[in-house]
Amino acid sequence: MLFFTACSLNDRQLSKEYAGPSLQGKTLAMILVDTAQVDVENPRELSAAFPPPPDGAGRPPFSPKAVLAREFNDYFYREMVRGMDYVTPIRVADTLPPPADSETVSYTRKAALGVPAFTYAIPSRAYLRAHGVEADLALVVSRLQSSLGKIDVTAPEVGGAVREKYLRVEGWFIVWDYAGNRPVSNGRFRPNQVYGYDPKTKDWQLAFDQDVKLVLETTPFRGGKKGK
Repeated sequence: MLFFTACSLNDRQLSKEYAGPSLQGKTLAMILVDTAQVDVENPRELSAAFPPPPDGAGRPPFSPKAVLAREFNDYFYREMVRGMDYVTPIRVADTLPPPADSETVSYTRKAALGVPAFTYAIPSRAYLRAHGVEADLALVVSRLQSSLGKIDVTAPEVGGAVREKYLRVEGWFIVWDYAGNRPVSNGRFRPNQVYGYDPKTKDWQLAFDQDVKLVLETTPFRGGKKGK
């Protein structure tokens, strides 16, 4: 399976003021994407990769947004936790009511070098505490979108270029320091995962995996475990 990325260093930023050891023992609230923040441009391929259960009484209608949110969130959390050091992660329940505007911290990343501006709404520390979550940091994932596309890739072995089909699962993330009231890291992840005739379940999971890697490498959370 081939992989190429549409991301660049301009997409993501990591503050040089933060290093993994300085975050040792800190608690990280992981606030993942909710259905309202999801856009699925290719629902047919999604439903083929993650088919709904057999018909039965009480089964809700198939919702592409809900399916992508569930599959992405479960994979993202599991793999991020496996790759993180120093901090203690806590997954904030998807069932919590969305915070009011007064219960959020707003941070706008300015547009630069082809990367659009983006405004994050980070649930406040008081909001988390009100719902039983005590955290020093928060990792928030926002505005998730899936799409299919094509791109020409240079292929000297065939004397030119080949057109590859790709699956993209892209979104925005921010790691917020509550005590410092500033971002540790933030940015956009939008890698392209090349697939065959139709993207299978494993292709979606590989796309999720590339998202995890891009976010993880833009944090100071790695490197504390011996042998890593």
